[in-house]
Amino acid sequence: MCKEHGQVIDLVGEPMKGFGETTSRGRRRLVSHTEYEVNGEQFMQVKFYISGPKDRATVNVQVKKNDQGRYEYDYLIVKTKFEQIRIK
Repeated sequence: MCKEHGQVIDLVGEPMKGFGETTSRGRRRLVSHTEYEVNGEQFMQVKFYISGPKDRATVNVQVKKNDQGRYEYDYLIVKTKFEQIRIK
């Protein structure tokens, strides 16, 4: 998803790597997420990290479950130390 957006590429550069929270064993595979419901609609917020040659960033994504039971992204926020962009 992040690799497809020119604004994100401009922010962190290419090649880009994504990773989750660091575990007690030093691995970075844990992607934090929260599922919730508002007015009968199901949502999920996901948080992970990306890095590239220019910078590193925190990515927050909100997805919404559609009628077919699949999640579609609602918005994507990419935040570096000095800049933040919101997509959609």
